[in-house]
Amino acid sequence: RRLVKMMRLNYSRQLLFLSLLFNSLRVNSWIVNLPSTMNNEHHANLHDPTDRTLRTCRTAGCRDWKMMMGAGEVRRVRLGAGMVEVSEIGCGTSVWGETSKGFGSSYTEPILSQAFKELVEGGVNFIDTSEVYGHGSMREGCSSEQLIAKFRDQLPVEAPPVVLSSKFFPAPWSHTLVGGGVRLGRKAVVEAVRGSITRLGCGQIDLYQIQFPFPYVGGQQALLEGFAEAVELGLCKSVGVCNFDVNEIQQAHAILAKHGVPLASNQVRFNILDRRVQQSGLMNVCKEMEISVLAYEPLAKGLL
Repeated sequence: RRLVKMMRLNYSRQLLFLSLLFNSLRVNSWIVNLPSTMNNEHHANLHDPTDRTLRTCRTAGCRDWKMMMGAGEVRRVRLGAGMVEVSEIGCGTSVWGETSKGFGSSYTEPILSQAFKELVEGGVNFIDTSEVYGHGSMREGCSSEQLIAKFRDQLPVEAPPVVLSSKFFPAPWSHTLVGGGVRLGRKAVVEAVRGSITRLGCGQIDLYQIQFPFPYVGGQQALLEGFAEAVELGLCKSVGVCNFDVNEIQQAHAILAKHGVPLASNQVRFNILDRRVQQSGLMNVCKEMEISVLAYEPLAKGLL
């Protein structure tokens, strides 16, 4: 127990340090991926490895986070120029449902459910997923999006609302992973976001993102017009991109602006070991355009 408490305090200090660092570098929110935040060395001495997701959850944004910050709840930040507000720390779910990453063996659905509950009750309301996360478990109803839907339904009525973020996989063969038609033109975006809404069990997605830059069939304009149409149809509140460079972010911003849709965010890899997005000037460009920077892998997959 003493060892676990020491480890929790150590992680809380790291998270507090990273929060202060990222705030100074204009990072708006940062997404800790559970349960892969802790590497083997960090949990090798813990006697119950099946509980590591819950321990990581508690150190990455819940009880100890609130204690270190000395506040009643995790601070909220606004995404871009829109009205969607998220917790300063978010939860990544890229391995939820991924049997190749230990789902069903190293960590199970009940453990993830408890972690989800701890996060939300602790003030972390920003849950980030993708249509392809855990797609191999979709038939069993255990893809990342489907698990999140289950966990939301299990929350008590008085629980704070969850802000849902998902992603569009732009490769033309995406339908072989998640169903639907071939990814072609703007209509494929609308079809995909409706598929995510069904799996998430929600009426509207708060933030819908392009998962990575890709030479989309039909062109980038058709792709982004599909995102604008999804907003116009009320399928999502805001739209964002992931891993876009300066030129790509400027192009996306311009195309969406023609339709009166602001580009809310750019999700990028960023930590104290990988600061390329800062050195390239991308962060400054995003600030000028009122685009929020969302940092994933802030603890470098457990190296920090």
